This record gives sequence, C-alpha cells and structure tokens, in this order.
Amino acid sequence: LAKIAEGKQFLEGQGEPQVGLMADLLYWEADQLRHLGDLARAEIAARQALDFAKQHADAVSTHGPANVLAAILIGLGNWEEAEVLLSEALREAEQVYGAESTELPRVLNSLAIVCMRTGRVQEAVNLQRRGLAIEERVLGTHPETAATLLNLGAMLSRLGKHAEGEAHA
Repeated sequence: LAKIAEGKQFLEGQGEPQVGLMADLLYWEADQLRHLGDLARAEIAARQALDFAKQHADAVSTHGPANVLAAILIGLGNWEEAEVLLSEALREAEQVYGAESTELPRVLNSLAIVCMRTGRVQEAVNLQRRGLAIEERVLGTHPETAATLLNLGAMLSRLGKHAEGEAHA
C-alpha cells in the first residue's frame, strides 16, 4: 500500500495527467485493502476508483473498479448495490471485451454469489454455467475453470442436485 501511495503522489505531481496509470493505482489500492480485510477503507478506495474511472470513461474502463467495489459490497452484505454494479460491469465488459472474454466469468461469478445469497439459486447456477462455458471454450483446463466448476458443483448441491454437483467437484 505504501508503494501505491507513492505512485499516486508521484502521478499527482506530474504536469500531464497519467489517467490510465492513476486508474490502475486506485483500483489496486482498493483491491489490496479488500484482500487485507479492511473493507471500510476498501469501500472508500473503490468508490474513489470508480468515480475516477467514470470521470475519465473515454480513457479507462469502469468495469474493473465496479467489480472490485461489488466484491467489497458483497463482503459487507450490501447485495442490492452489488447487483446493480455487477449488472453494469457485465454490460460494459460485454461491450468492451466481447462475449467470449475471460473478463465475463469473473463478473458472472460475482453475480452468482449475489443470487445465491439472496435465495435465487437457479439464477446463480445459470450464471455460473454461462461463465463456465466461456472459460472452457477460451481457457480450457485452467485454475479459473476449475474454481468455476467447484462453485457450480456447490450451487447444484444446494438445489438438491447432488449427483450433478459431484460431477463438477
């Protein structure tokens, strides 16, 4: 975090704004705070990152900061706002990266978590299946594909489809 703060301070002192680099630093700061478990500070940093990205939407994507803020909100139990952000992030990722991008399964997984936590298990399964299909086509055998398989298996088991769930585990 100290190096991120140094980077931000350096960029702020430059004559010409380095929008892409600053957006990355703001995103990384929020994500690091999230990984450290400091969700209160992470939420503030993620909101700053998203606001910055929105102000410079012509130069940077809002999908990353929206996704990290949504992950923080999920950790805080703020399902409604997380779902709104993730729906927007999904639309942007589809437009920017295309329907076969590996960016989509990350957002789909987060949306699936929101659906699971709000009792919409079948919708969560459908989102996971969509993400898995992309990963299998684009990544093939990969750790992210394996993680999605495990998540899908757990969700199927929650639906009482234990045999199908075990096939994914």
